[in-house]
Amino acid sequence: MKKLSLSIFALLFSAAVWAQVVNQGQLVIVGNYVVIKNLDFQNQSGATLDHKDGTVYFYGTNWTNNGTMVQQAAGSNAATYFRGSSDQTIGGTNENHFNKLYIDHDAAATSVVNQNTDLTTNDLTVNDNSGNFEYKVKDPSASGLRLTVENNLTLNGNIRLYDDSQLLQTATTAPAGSGKLYRDQMGTGNKYWYNYWCSPVNNGGTWTLSSLMDGRDPDNPQAIVFENAFTTSGSPNVNSSQNPAHLNEAFIFKFENSDIGDYNSWVQIGSTTAIDPGTGYTMKGPDIFNGTRPGGSGTTEFKAYTFAGTPNNGTYTFTIDGGKNYLVGNPYPSALDANAFINDNPGTNGTLYFWEHVDGSDHSLQGYVGGYATYTLSGGVPAKDWQTGSTTVGTKTPGQYIPVAQGFFVQRDASGSATITIQNSQRAYFKEDNSNSVFMRSAYTDVRLGFIDPAGGTRELLLAVRPGTSLGYDWGYDGRNFDQVHYGDMFFAIDTVDYVIQATDHIGGNVLVPLHVILLQDGQVTFGLNSATNVPSGMHFYIYDQPNNVTYDITQNPQSLTLPAGDYRDRFYLAFRPADQLNTEESELLDLTATYAGGIIRIANPQAYFLNNIRVYAINGKEVYFRHLQTKKHEVKLPVHLTPGVYIFRLSTNDATQTGKFLVE
Repeated sequence: MKKLSLSIFALLFSAAVWAQVVNQGQLVIVGNYVVIKNLDFQNQSGATLDHKDGTVYFYGTNWTNNGTMVQQAAGSNAATYFRGSSDQTIGGTNENHFNKLYIDHDAAATSVVNQNTDLTTNDLTVNDNSGNFEYKVKDPSASGLRLTVENNLTLNGNIRLYDDSQLLQTATTAPAGSGKLYRDQMGTGNKYWYNYWCSPVNNGGTWTLSSLMDGRDPDNPQAIVFENAFTTSGSPNVNSSQNPAHLNEAFIFKFENSDIGDYNSWVQIGSTTAIDPGTGYTMKGPDIFNGTRPGGSGTTEFKAYTFAGTPNNGTYTFTIDGGKNYLVGNPYPSALDANAFINDNPGTNGTLYFWEHVDGSDHSLQGYVGGYATYTLSGGVPAKDWQTGSTTVGTKTPGQYIPVAQGFFVQRDASGSATITIQNSQRAYFKEDNSNSVFMRSAYTDVRLGFIDPAGGTRELLLAVRPGTSLGYDWGYDGRNFDQVHYGDMFFAIDTVDYVIQATDHIGGNVLVPLHVILLQDGQVTFGLNSATNVPSGMHFYIYDQPNNVTYDITQNPQSLTLPAGDYRDRFYLAFRPADQLNTEESELLDLTATYAGGIIRIANPQAYFLNNIRVYAINGKEVYFRHLQTKKHEVKLPVHLTPGVYIFRLSTNDATQTGKFLVE
């Protein structure tokens, strides 16, 4: 073992490089070319490798970077070729950077290049196509790695992404060549349960399910066999003993620009219909249970569906009409930033919906047990039981980063048409962790309420404190409910619309957050506090029963009430003080007045407080008028007919409540 002198290495790369080379053979330098044979290269910790120009041909076994590799600007002629008759490894403790990287083994060889660390290159070319995979991205810890290609990707050979490894492309240039990218993803193993999918690859510009593979042997994936049996019991050919796996193609559907309430809008596509990149679809499992989903327990997943084809890259657009829904998805072999997607698509209602199927033992619609988890810029909440109230559904809470191959619904509430755009700037590298790609921002305050309906179904609501939002509707932050009500439910009430995520700029004091409770049967309901992050020490949380002027402290323990079936709007609120302390901030401190004349209530708001609502009571205490305001206007006029008498008004802001009287003559 000997050190290569600095002067020789400087000639190699036309720059001073502090490095150590383990010499096991011969180093050949010919003109502007460097040929390294039978020699491992190591860039030591603290050293810098600055490959400005020229070509390096590496025939050694291990290329190791423990220091710094300078990333050259696009257009540089610096190129590195990996050419070995046996397997080669690109590794080290630090990320490797190359300008033009060629995986260029002899066509007669069956050896591969193994990437064992994160890697970035301007251009990547994989040649030869002589074996199954020429380039393997495989984390030694079986977690996942990033392969970033900033400009051109040419696949004359195949790349295998193992575990949660991801390909991140920043330029919109379409990949060239006839080679393929192979990427796995878990899905439900149950033959009766749906996942929503979106392929990260294409074959000839579109995707068909007939290209899907069984990747239980990651080095030798096999084509999945599709059966077709549209029966309640399912196909007898879909069972756990089959290798490769069989799937029932009778339950592969897409949903494009239609009304979610119209079940006939689901279009069956089977295994041979071409699907455009970015289009979502449904698929059930192979009745094989050999994997555990991140954050899950027990073996409930089919471990490895393998997508094989040209990696999707660039921009994909769809048209959505007013009041319609579209099943789309993450079309890339990398994570998708949900926040970037929401901000790029103002034509939607700013909310993403993710289906979770957790129970059911046949193919009948009545037997499905599941619901839609919801995500906005405020964060995510898990699904509530969609069909029965007997099962707790919320095992997955969507986070900011949407995993590879995940499908989801978007919705447009406004009239007219809009464009849905999915593009490279929304791509990100985040691995699925034990919370299913959830990365919470600890600087924000999140309050998660729990509700249990009379049948035992659970609902979680997220109250998110975010700057610039209000108790009124805030696009992109407030998440509208996407589920039907069965047995009972609870929502945030913004005007007359139900939400499962509500944002506001602050909480505490006399703030009251309206809740809407719906019960379709008599019974016991339970209110609880699931969690509260980044709240002031000692803050308490209450359910305020406004007509009865009673609060129930849910800070430490859930509180249960027995209620008859009914629609409880404007009765229950989330409060932050007990009933006897609410409204103790003297109303005289607020410069707010309400008067009545000529059939109109006039509210004077010279300080431009954010007005949540107004309530008017007769002198006997009966509420005779209520109106959501959600405005900062200096003057508000409300037409209303009141009979003669004395009335009490209550104006609620984000901070306090102003009370007073007016006379109707």
